[in-house]
Amino acid sequence: MNDDIISLSDETYYKGASVIMGEPGYVKVIVENSYDIPFWQDLLTAALPEKGFDISPFTYSDGEADLTMGKAHIYKMAEAHLLGPHYLGCVDADYDYLLSSHTHDGKTLDGSKFLIHTLAYSIENLLCCPSGFAQVCAQASKHQIHLPFEEWLKEVSRIVYPLLVWSLYLDSRDDEHQVFSVKEWAQVFPHDKSFVADDKAANEIMEEIAVNVKVLVKKIEAKVTDEDREAKNRLEAEMIEQKGLAPDDSYLYVRGHDLYGFVRDTMVKPACKKAKNEYLAVIDANAGSEDERNNIRGQYIKQVKDADVYLETNYTYKTWLPTIYLAIKDRCVRSQS
Repeated sequence: MNDDIISLSDETYYKGASVIMGEPGYVKVIVENSYDIPFWQDLLTAALPEKGFDISPFTYSDGEADLTMGKAHIYKMAEAHLLGPHYLGCVDADYDYLLSSHTHDGKTLDGSKFLIHTLAYSIENLLCCPSGFAQVCAQASKHQIHLPFEEWLKEVSRIVYPLLVWSLYLDSRDDEHQVFSVKEWAQVFPHDKSFVADDKAANEIMEEIAVNVKVLVKKIEAKVTDEDREAKNRLEAEMIEQKGLAPDDSYLYVRGHDLYGFVRDTMVKPACKKAKNEYLAVIDANAGSEDERNNIRGQYIKQVKDADVYLETNYTYKTWLPTIYLAIKDRCVRSQS
């Protein structure tokens, strides 16, 4: 992206636009892609209700087409001091929040008050706040179901924690994916199983994840030195003390795309299917006739939705992860000071 194009979109431009429009509270917001817009709209309007936000994916023109470029170019704008109170960038933190004093991107994220970020690895990690899964299922199935979602995700977090620490360390030393790539998180999480299939299902999924983690950790440890192990332990201690990293909430910092697919496919969608089947069984048991049964079943089936619709707006992190939500909200407020 050349300097001429950058200069068309900066704080001065949007500050002037707010004056011309007679809207002093106008704030232009650039995000990584269109998927992010609902999340940031919800958060920003809650944090700054007096402002008006125009949110869109960051794009630029190469002379032939408008292209969405995402996080890397939003970071470049922050580094060039082109963002401001009227022109914010909102991004997934990835590992940059945890490694804010260790990597170039971490220092950029920490150093710009006009970069708002998720603290967690991504929006998807926050959407996987398990306290909201029961509500997601109730919305989708119109039937309440009680399952230990929070306990399941805590146990998954404890299992993946050793791999997360290694992944953080390797990223902090700019490993360039020679030992472990974040894309390898896809190898950790199964998608073809259900936590609610039977009494043994959850344990079997946990065991499979544990085996996958051990394989990857063993691969890493075969390629690192004793000095690396000591440095990894020091980084872990730092993350615990300064960032509050803990085994129970590792799910917040693994690669979000992989976590979200795992949660959706093995927890939420199977739970919703179970809830729907339970309610259909109630209809069958209470219907006075075949015609009544078919009529009520037909009405019910028209009402239910796919769980994806509601999981995409599972914003319960705002109440159940208050430390994260209040930290993001505070950053939003400080961006306008």
